[in-house]
Amino acid sequence: MPNNKRHTLKTIKNREECHPSSRKARQLTRVFLRKERLDQRSTERSNSNPKAERWMWFRYALDESLPLATMKEMHDLVEMYLERNNDELAKLVKDRQIGGRRPKTKRELLLLALIESERAEYKSGFEVPDMTNGKTLKLLRDWDGDNNSMARMHSIRISAPTNPIIADATMEGVTSSVNAKTTADADADANNATTTKSTIDAMEE
Repeated sequence: MPNNKRHTLKTIKNREECHPSSRKARQLTRVFLRKERLDQRSTERSNSNPKAERWMWFRYALDESLPLATMKEMHDLVEMYLERNNDELAKLVKDRQIGGRRPKTKRELLLLALIESERAEYKSGFEVPDMTNGKTLKLLRDWDGDNNSMARMHSIRISAPTNPIIADATMEGVTSSVNAKTTADADADANNATTTKSTIDAMEE
């Protein structure tokens, strides 16, 4: 009966002492080749689809107890996402400055370029999964990272606070502040008028 057991490095005993032409050596070769292929595929997946990485970040960033995300929460999540590399970048800058000025490392240059690119995208419209949609959010939470499943999830583009939605909210806040200030000024004028009248009446008496 054929042995279909898949061997790993842990299951192959005394692997350091095996003969180069032995069956154990061939098993080790297959194990190493398989591990190399898996590592390569994993690297290819992460490098070839940054969109999937972004989707996965947002999938775990939203509180699991929330049935939906509001637009304000979406903007907050985007800001968190854009700042995710700040700590690493600060450490790279600090390490580079120790012992005198040194040129920026490749990693630092990469992070700076990535931050600049993502900030520019946020101004024009940052693509994210539509977590304000209940169906999309459920699909996102059930998603296992498979690239082929991403087409089932609806995406939206969120722009930095020049977006009309944010502008309207800002204008509402400005209007409220102006109204409050106007009311306060009117009350102050009324109080001043009352005080002046009382002073005049007292002088006439």
